[in-house]
Formats: sequence, C-alpha cells, structure tokens
Amino acid sequence: MKISEIYKILDEIAPFETQESWDNSGLIVGSMQNEFENIYLSLDIDSDMIETLEENSLLITHHPLIFKGLKEIDYDRYPSNLIKKLIIKNISLIAMHTNYDKAHLNRYVANDILGYEITSCEDFICYFEVEDTFENFLNRVSSSLNLPCIKSVKCKNFIKTAAITTGSGGELIPFVDADCYLSGDIKYHQAYEAMENSISLIEIGHFESEIFFAESLSKNLKKFDIQAIIANSKNPFTYKTINKE
Repeated sequence: MKISEIYKILDEIAPFETQESWDNSGLIVGSMQNEFENIYLSLDIDSDMIETLEENSLLITHHPLIFKGLKEIDYDRYPSNLIKKLIIKNISLIAMHTNYDKAHLNRYVANDILGYEITSCEDFICYFEVEDTFENFLNRVSSSLNLPCIKSVKCKNFIKTAAITTGSGGELIPFVDADCYLSGDIKYHQAYEAMENSISLIEIGHFESEIFFAESLSKNLKKFDIQAIIANSKNPFTYKTINKE
C-alpha cells in the first residue's frame, strides 16, 4: 500500500483540514508515493521504539515530531536524531493530532475508558453526566486511567456533570460549563482560576490521558480491514512515593 492510499483513509477517519492552525498534523517524513509493509501506532516517538520497528514501515503518531520549522539538522539533538533514524530504516511518519482530538480521542476516553455516556462535544471539550460524589468520581478516574498519583481541586461534594480534554487543556478552563473538568498539564494559576469559578479539577496527565490514541485509531482502522501494530512510546516521567517517618 502507498502512503497516499492510507492517507485518504486517515483523512476520512479524522479530516486533516480540521486541525488547528498552529498544528502540524499530516505527513512528517516520507513521500506520498512511498510503499510500506507494516503500520505502527504510537502516542509519540522515541529512539528505543524506532529500534523495534521493521524497515519499510509506516508509523502514525498522535504528536507531530516536527511542530515548527527546523533551521538545522543536527543528528545529535532532538528531533533531528529521530528523523535520521527514520530515514535510515525507510520509515514514513504521519501525525494525527488536533484533528484526531476533535473527532475521536476525547470521546473515546470519556466513553470507552471512563465508561460515561457523552452528552455533547464542543471542539476539544467533551461533556458527560456523572451523578456521583467527588470522591467516588476521583477514584474511578484514577483507577480507569491507571494514575500513579493524582492532583485535584475540590469545589463541590457532588458532581452532576463533567468535561474532559485529553492532553493539555488548562487554557480551556474559562470555556468549561461543568461541575468538574478533567485534563492534563494544568498550571498553578489555572487551578486558581477554576477554584474561583467553582469548577472542580482532576489532573489526569498528558501521557496518561492520551496513551489511548493508538488503541482508538487501531479500532477505527479495522473498520477499513486494516491491521496495525500498537508500539507506544514510553512516558518520559517516572513517579516515586517518598515515605517520611
């Protein structure tokens, strides 16, 4: 199969034209005329993962390896070091970022992972009914997303409605109309903003909330009788609990 053929299918699943103006979804490395033997799916790309990929393959990631223009190709520094490895192994790279967020990922995590019925979606914000105490909801989210630790802002004892934006969504807090908002990379002052606006927060992590990209896209590709291999990258962060006596 050629890149151009799979690209049309991916565009049908989540149209590339719907990506944000600052985004760089689409073909990152390779040519539309390239042919490939295997498809790999991953949230991100790292050196160790590239070593596991077969030559003459296609890798589809959620995050674009290149966001802005490169002024130099330095093989000793990211992202040029990864670009070199991809070219040597003839591995093409496509990114599906904000276009996939809007079309699938937020819905998938809310419905398939957390198990809630979606009531509405507004671009990156997906709403659902909870009807439970904050503590019960917090525990369910922590368990479902396998969070090693969890930060939260509790404004209400009972959560009727909740909203989720996977990845980094702190800047969307002013637009959230729910009792509780779930997202990653929430900054200190954004937490204060939510608290003053009586919106409870649950910080669900960037990696932890978007690691389901490969799983979600794999299911969508199966609808077109296309099998893909999930080869997720690793979380750059590690977590350690320190016991103080």
